Amino acid sequence: MWNKSKKRNDSAIKRITELETELERKNELQKELLMAEKRNQYLRNILLAIRNVKQLIVQEENPGLLIHKACDLLVESLGYYSAWIAILDDGLQMTNIASAGFDSKFPQFEDMMRRDNFPICMNATLNSSKTMIISDPKIDCPGCPLNEKYEGSAVLASALKHKGNIYGLMAISIPKTFATDAEALSLFEELAGDLAFALHKIKTYDALKASQIRYESLFQGSRDGFVAVNLEGRIIDANQAFCDMLGYTLDELRDFDNFYVITPEKWRQWESDEIWQQRLLKQGFSGIYEKEYLHKDGSAFPVEQQAFAVKNAKGEIDYLWGLTRDISDRKKREKELAQGEKLKAVISPEGDIDTLSLEDILNAPAIQSIIDHFYQLTHIGVGIVDNAGKVIVANGWQDICALFHRVHSETQKNCIESDTILSQGLKPGQTKAYKCKNGLSYISTPLIVGNRQVGNIFLGQFFYDDEEADYDFFRKQAQKYTFDEEDYLAALERVPRWKRETVEHVITFYAQFADLISSLSYGNLKLARVLEENKRSSEALQESEALFRSIYENMPVGVARVSLDNRIQQANQKYCKMLGYNENELIGTNLSMITDPEILKENMEKQKALAMGEIDHFEMEKIFLRKNKEKVYGLLSANLIRDTEGNPKYILGVVNDITLRKKAEVLIRQSQEKYQSLFNNMPNGLYRSSHEGYFVEANPAFIEMLGYESLDELKKVHIPTDIYVHSSERELLYYNPEFTEKVEIYRLRRKDGRIIWVEDNARYIKNESGKIIFHEGICKEITNQKEAEEQLRKSEALFHSVWENANDGMRLTDKDGTILDVNRAYCKMINLKQEELIGKSLDIIYT
Repeated sequence: MWNKSKKRNDSAIKRITELETELERKNELQKELLMAEKRNQYLRNILLAIRNVKQLIVQEENPGLLIHKACDLLVESLGYYSAWIAILDDGLQMTNIASAGFDSKFPQFEDMMRRDNFPICMNATLNSSKTMIISDPKIDCPGCPLNEKYEGSAVLASALKHKGNIYGLMAISIPKTFATDAEALSLFEELAGDLAFALHKIKTYDALKASQIRYESLFQGSRDGFVAVNLEGRIIDANQAFCDMLGYTLDELRDFDNFYVITPEKWRQWESDEIWQQRLLKQGFSGIYEKEYLHKDGSAFPVEQQAFAVKNAKGEIDYLWGLTRDISDRKKREKELAQGEKLKAVISPEGDIDTLSLEDILNAPAIQSIIDHFYQLTHIGVGIVDNAGKVIVANGWQDICALFHRVHSETQKNCIESDTILSQGLKPGQTKAYKCKNGLSYISTPLIVGNRQVGNIFLGQFFYDDEEADYDFFRKQAQKYTFDEEDYLAALERVPRWKRETVEHVITFYAQFADLISSLSYGNLKLARVLEENKRSSEALQESEALFRSIYENMPVGVARVSLDNRIQQANQKYCKMLGYNENELIGTNLSMITDPEILKENMEKQKALAMGEIDHFEMEKIFLRKNKEKVYGLLSANLIRDTEGNPKYILGVVNDITLRKKAEVLIRQSQEKYQSLFNNMPNGLYRSSHEGYFVEANPAFIEMLGYESLDELKKVHIPTDIYVHSSERELLYYNPEFTEKVEIYRLRRKDGRIIWVEDNARYIKNESGKIIFHEGICKEITNQKEAEEQLRKSEALFHSVWENANDGMRLTDKDGTILDVNRAYCKMINLKQEELIGKSLDIIYT
């Protein structure tokens, strides 16, 4: 009997030993699974932190707020225990610092940093191009106030560098287990690079903003008008001078459908075709031209204008801006003096005066005074009339003409014909006697200036004393034109009768007088006015040049004037700063000296085509060489400027510095490549799906997890019906409006039909209006873990069954003799209950 009992005990003990061994193995497996899960969760937390910081970088423009919010995000994600970021100036002195996850010790550390008393580890970080791994801060960085906070953790530290410039320092504390993890280090370095680029971008933006403030001051302080117009022709901005010039407020100008509303109709087609289409859209600038604007009160006034095309970073025209000057006063002075080549015509009466009228040439008040005195002596009237029939000066006009002939429209035509057509073709000094169609005698002699007849001197409205007036003719004329016959004939009686000898003497005098006017008036009478106009024009030109120079120097783009043999003649501040030279150093420099050899041939071929006049304009992305041989990228717009005869004169180059854009493109591409590498090589599955239930993106691990061959094949699958074991599971997970981000465990169906368990860290992606557009998540298959858990559960149930149902009493104690468990047989054997034994010392049994 005893032997049988012993055999049963041995068998039970053996079984228990086997179960304990199996339990230890499963515990080890569980520890490995937990460690892998802990690492994956840590990496997910870091990815979440980096994603949130990247979103912050896009939105935040204040450097202080950027580092404060970034620290909070890094710690809130549970990826890092603590974090601090410091901003340094060009002299590596700290200007701002932020932290998260620290206690009252951090102000002491901040004070050290502000006094340039950097800890040993931070000085080492500044001089290193790699991430510093501080495994034991207490030993590696003595004297740091943060040592106690860092106890039990490791620190990663990095200088925030971008293209060799240091913008700050960053340090984070993490579990020592992950301090040397390759992926953790890579993600930290990516984070440091992103923050460095963000600080660089903000600093660059601040400098640009300061430049814009200077430009805004010039914009609003100018006496000339500035106006900006979009490609649809709508006014988007204007300074106060432009608004005052037109009598509108800025809001009223913006309400117009296009700027042609303020342009007289006669200018619209020309400005659209020539200025807008041919010059601005093709060449990028209009040159100086004249037009008219319409004031709010409806009056038109002349302006001098020039316009430029402003391009965006892609090289596309963004908007147009123009500089406008009211030239009403100048035009008035020009009209007073002459039109055309005034100075040449004044100095030489034989000059080209085709554009001048008699009224422009004649000093009417002076001549009127002379003929008034002559009339008082002779009582013989005279008039001076231009080629259009306009009376410039006159005296002794007879009532029959003043009150009748020049009042009725038909008889007035006869007067004008007499004043113009009948007197044509006469040479200087010649006279012509004739009767006008209204029946009166006239004698005329031409006014010739510079070989061109500009008018006539008339002696008229008389009868010779040896002729009789044709009263029947005048009576019929009174009836025909409805004149009062009695008054008309009375006026006829008052028409003077002169001797032919007297008329000949008078007309000889006026012929000589006409010759005198022809010889002297244009030169002598206008000289003083022209000199004054020349003085005023010179002052206006100096003012205009000063304004243009101010605008030229403060333009946000580089501008250079280049000779036809490719030598720089002039350059503005932006162009000089971009290349690191002053203007004196650049003048005379050949373009080949500031052009990267990579694009030298292409650039020189296009420059040659411009200089030869084969083309008028070209654009290209050009690589410039700074004074220190550093490369600068610019969008070059080169335009050929011709002289008045159409010959090539010089080349005007406008350069938009796109270096930051090019560098950003490289960084974005590298970041995308790094992200894509991480995406493709991530051991866990990553996916993005539409709200309607179709995959949009997935990494290889996810595609393999579900047993599909390619992403294209996976995109055809309807997720609720083909992937989920029950479509309702997806609805429970995703169609909850309160759902933001959550870890869920659920089942999926592979392509081969096999059911797998996954753990999904999922979230919504929403648009600006809050509408869900995507689902995305990090998915890990846990089928083996679930099966191991199930197997462990069954094993534990079997062990419990064997333990509880064994015929022999069994007891489990720890090394100190404390009872951990007893089975029913044991309790029955010593006649005590389980709750009376578990947790008690063995002494309770032996006593």
